[in-house]
Amino acid sequence: MSIVIMLALLAFILGDFAGGRGQNQNPVVGTINGVKVRYTDFVNERMRHEDMVRGAGEQAQEEAYQRAWAELVNKNAVIPGFHSMGLGLSEAEQSDMVSGIGGGYISPVIEQYFRNPETGVFDPQLLAQFVGNMTAADRATWDMVLSQAGNERLFSKYASLVSNGLNVTDLEVNMANEAENTTYNARIIFKPYSSIADSTVSISDSELKAYYNSHKEKFRREASRNMDYVVFDVMPSAADMEQGRMRADELAAQFAEAGDPATFTQLNS
Repeated sequence: MSIVIMLALLAFILGDFAGGRGQNQNPVVGTINGVKVRYTDFVNERMRHEDMVRGAGEQAQEEAYQRAWAELVNKNAVIPGFHSMGLGLSEAEQSDMVSGIGGGYISPVIEQYFRNPETGVFDPQLLAQFVGNMTAADRATWDMVLSQAGNERLFSKYASLVSNGLNVTDLEVNMANEAENTTYNARIIFKPYSSIADSTVSISDSELKAYYNSHKEKFRREASRNMDYVVFDVMPSAADMEQGRMRADELAAQFAEAGDPATFTQLNS
């Protein structure tokens, strides 16, 4: 198994040596609202979501990738935008989303995670048991659920602001009423070109040429692509191969001492 992993690492290093990937072990995978998102940022977020759906099937694991990126977008762009607008959650409101004591409101996120498997509806007892018997490992999951519940509440507030801010003017009401109650009578004759057989029409080359010359602008097209290219044959020199071998030996030593081989392989692939 160790030999297979080492060969895979060497293939990645030598294959991308010219591009310098071996020198950047934590590349930027995207930019959100001016914030650079590193590879490890995305991996950590993805693993958090995967832990919550572990054992739920391959499709749920794939959806974890999408939710991880969406969470990073919310964290770096959407939620800061809400805060700049003055939207927020009070302590009483955050408590109410979990307990429902303040006004009977339970966050849909909380309801989703604590449904009775037999009835399919929210079960307060399941929530109480989870919170009452929470382990250190459960704390990270619970914090994530609370974060999602808070984000959902902020989205709900924003949607309410937008919907309540949309009003229909008197002019729009009158125009809609007129359009609804006005009728027209019309008689039309339709003769499609397809009803005329091609064999009954004869067009000479001179007619086609004359039509083209008088309608050249209709057939004019602007260039849609400009392309210049240069081909370089990139072949590793003896020094490159030696440097790659030394790098592989260095990674092999680091891999042997790595506490988490999977994460180490991802960061150096």
